Amino acid sequence: MTRRLCVDVDNCVAATDEVMRQIIHQVTDGRVNFAYDDIVEFDYHGPSCRDKSGERIDEATWHKVHEQFSEPDIVMSLKPMPGAADMLRALQLDFDIHFVTTRKPKARAATIHWLDCLGLDSKRPPALHFVGHRQKHDVIRNLSAAIDDDPVQAESFAQMGIKSILLDHPWNRNANSEVLRARDWSEVAELLKQ
Repeated sequence: MTRRLCVDVDNCVAATDEVMRQIIHQVTDGRVNFAYDDIVEFDYHGPSCRDKSGERIDEATWHKVHEQFSEPDIVMSLKPMPGAADMLRALQLDFDIHFVTTRKPKARAATIHWLDCLGLDSKRPPALHFVGHRQKHDVIRNLSAAIDDDPVQAESFAQMGIKSILLDHPWNRNANSEVLRARDWSEVAELLKQ
């Protein structure tokens, strides 16, 4: 039986953070200028996320940002995380890959097209699941492993006995010890071999 691997799309496969921060800068008319290291909690509107001037966004602004991010042209502009596409192609030999995302439904077609552009094996096409915030562990059963950037989501997988790998970012540095940490996709592959 082929093992099942759950892979989060944003900030695991797609380099989303830089684009999100650019959209935040535009939506706030330049008031908020986040650097990568300013995003110290998973939700960009969290109270600890402040730029060098102490500026932050609220939840209403976040909804505007997320809506703009969901436009097809924005989704198609995303670059893959370094090494992600090559490693996913290699992992298809050993895993049924299930991509999971909390993107808005209007981003679905563009997300499918973007994933198709990764050049994964069409004989073993990956599945794509759109789910609610922090509900990934409730959607797919019989997982061997999961890769995510949300520490709460990663901990939920680990608590279910699933090998949970957190792709390292400033917003997930406080995850508990049940979760494995990888700096990049080559480390993800090593952890999956163990």
